[in-house]
Amino acid sequence: MAQKSMVLDHAYHFALRQYDVMYNQQRQRQGDDDDDDDGKKAISEEESVRIVEDILRQEQLEERMHSRKVTEDIKDWRGQFNKTEKKKEEEVKVDPKEATAEDGGKEEEEEEDKETPPPTPGIPSILHSKPYTITALTTWSKRLALLPYPQWSVGAVTALDHWIAIDVLGM
Repeated sequence: MAQKSMVLDHAYHFALRQYDVMYNQQRQRQGDDDDDDDGKKAISEEESVRIVEDILRQEQLEERMHSRKVTEDIKDWRGQFNKTEKKKEEEVKVDPKEATAEDGGKEEEEEEDKETPPPTPGIPSILHSKPYTITALTTWSKRLALLPYPQWSVGAVTALDHWIAIDVLGM
């Protein structure tokens, strides 16, 4: 049923375009022939079909070019974002050997004695024992803040909702 709707929609769009082309051609010829009638006929149906096919082919090409440009822009943006994230991670990383050497090995003993820390007021209680999830949420929020909402794709929004439901909410 959905395929029929698509075909009918395309046929309807094509018919409207054809009518528009025939109407505009007829008006142009009437405007040109105000004072003399050379016996010029109105545009034929075959000619209008050919013109509409050319117009639609050109529009399809322009749409492909636009989509390709948007895709390349997003890839460039992701590459730049990943580079800055890696730089930030490298700045924050601390070598575990250096940390234990500075603390004299006390950190490992403290970890064994401690259980899961109680939730802090700034972090929802559902996330208090999930540091990876907190980091991932922070990363996603930064990415989404940089991309305007109208440029979000349906697939990206669905994937994000699915990830939040599974990993964050534990559904």
